[in-house]
Formats: sequence, structure tokens, C-alpha cells
Amino acid sequence: MNQQQSTMDTQHSPGQRLMWMTLAMVALSVPLWYEIVAQPGQAVFAWRWTEHQALVESIVSVLHLVIVVAGVWMLKRAVGDMPQWPLIRIGAWIWAALVGVFALFSVAMFNIGENRVLDSVQGEGYRVNFVYIAGTSDENQQISAVISCNHTLLYKNILYMDRLAGVNGVRLEQGTDTLAVTYLDGDSIVQQESYSLSDFFQRCRASR
Repeated sequence: MNQQQSTMDTQHSPGQRLMWMTLAMVALSVPLWYEIVAQPGQAVFAWRWTEHQALVESIVSVLHLVIVVAGVWMLKRAVGDMPQWPLIRIGAWIWAALVGVFALFSVAMFNIGENRVLDSVQGEGYRVNFVYIAGTSDENQQISAVISCNHTLLYKNILYMDRLAGVNGVRLEQGTDTLAVTYLDGDSIVQQESYSLSDFFQRCRASR
């Protein structure tokens, strides 16, 4: 009786089978096309290179796993009554397991290291974040200077990014049209840079 009920549950009209197959393929392939489709043009997600990146990326990785598992269930709805289903099921669960391993690895990597904004400068249409990224040792610490503009709730454009390894602090001095940045390792000066604020403004206007 249970076997007959299971068979009835997986038998569908051609239209229903096509619908479930399409939904299953979309769900199972989410980890492959998510970044390509979700990020329009030259934009990147607004949480990239911010203090929220580790949390949001971890949530996204777990959501990918949940969607893929749902895709396996949709695939069963589409082809569960076919003789090939046992073999298809093995392949689908192997793919779900791989996505799960990747999700766990992503969550672990995002939480092992430290990712925080040391300082930030905001002007007319642009923002400069100095993001400290620390790995498992002092040799892996680095600071990224990320200049972005055209901010929305989900997206922003990256105008410029500079990365310096072996530093753990910054000191900023903002003038009328310049931003002087001193990169530090403890109390020692490692490197000094100067940026034009008017150039940031012009480049932001040009990128709109």
C-alpha cells in the first residue's frame, strides 16, 4: 500500500514533470550561477570588504546547501517514478554533499580569520574602507584599502583596491583634497600613501 502511494506521488503529467525538472535544475545549480546572475555588470555585493562580510557570506553558503537539498527533493518529484531514479539519486546526493562540504569550509574560513574595518572615510558619492584581514598567523595579516561608490542596499562599485601585507593598523590625515594614509605594524611605519579626494569624486561621477 505504501509503495503504491509512493508511486502515485511521483507520477505526474508531462507538464508537471517539466515544471519539477526545471525547478530542480535551477535549485541544484544555484552555487554555480548565483554570483554571475546576482551581481549586475561591474557591481559587487554591498557587504564585500566590510565588517559584515563574514556573517553574510556564511549565511549565503548555508542557504546554498538548503536550496540544493530542496533541489534533490524536486528532482525526485520529477523523475522518482523512472527506473533510472536510484542512479540519479546517488549523483544528486553526491552533489549535495559536495556543496555541503564547501558550505562548511566557507563558514570555517570566514570565521577563522578576522575581518574588520579599521577606519573609513566618506565623501560625496564615495567611501574608502580600510579593512583589516587577519589569518591564522601574523604573517597573514593585511589591510585592503577599498574605494567604492554608487552604494545601494545590495550593491556598490569598486573604483580602486590596494592591498598591503604585514600591517595591522592605519593612521589617516585628511586635508582639503588629499587623504594621507600611514600603514603601521604596531607602532612602526611600514608605508605611506596619498590619495586625491577630488579624483575619487570624478571617478564616481564617471561610473554612474
